[in-house]
Amino acid sequence: MQSIVRIATETEETANTFNRTHPELNKGNQRYFRFNAPRGLAEIGLDEASEAGAIEDMTDVYLKDENTYKQIQQCAKIVVESNSGTTLFESSLSQ
Repeated sequence: MQSIVRIATETEETANTFNRTHPELNKGNQRYFRFNAPRGLAEIGLDEASEAGAIEDMTDVYLKDENTYKQIQQCAKIVVESNSGTTLFESSLSQ
């Protein structure tokens, strides 16, 4: 259990450090997104298949959160635009 907590803490610290050293990716036209599972998932061991229902429930709540939804939409928009070379707005005008 200690190793899972250490890994989770280390990952969070790495993400925070990256975010601080690259603020330009998080301003205006956001280019950095971190989709992070709810804190309660850290308490469930990787080998605890019996907790699949709890993992699914926590993930479902996380994905239904309005802020998470907005981030997913923004991230998807950026991916589509970067792959097509046009904005979604420009793309919809040409149809």
